[in-house]
Amino acid sequence: MEHILQIKVTGIDETRPPIVRKEPYIDLNFRLSEEPPADWLDDFRRLTAKMAPAMHFNAKSGGFIETYVRDMAEIPVALETLKAKIAECNALHAERLAELTRTQSARSNKLHDEGGAQGRLNKIIEKLDFD
Repeated sequence: MEHILQIKVTGIDETRPPIVRKEPYIDLNFRLSEEPPADWLDDFRRLTAKMAPAMHFNAKSGGFIETYVRDMAEIPVALETLKAKIAECNALHAERLAELTRTQSARSNKLHDEGGAQGRLNKIIEKLDFD
């Protein structure tokens, strides 16, 4: 089972810093604490799909969320919005893992409570010591 994720923004990509240009936007590349798994990214894409400006994860750059702002004053707002979406994705991921654990536990209890030869086999397997 996967671990509970606590992905967070840890900074700006040092290799692609924000630059003031003549175009009316500033690219932002936020570094993440770890590279998210596929299901987390699916949630992130779904949660940010209709946002403007768009936020997306670039797998090629590894562990960065890319977005842009039109004005320097919007950078703190973009960061706070990103942090909120990341926290939401972390919570969804944690709930998904908790549900998986509950399902596996229910399945294990069902096998344990089974009678007859299968029930005896399940109890023997459960008591095996792998240390």
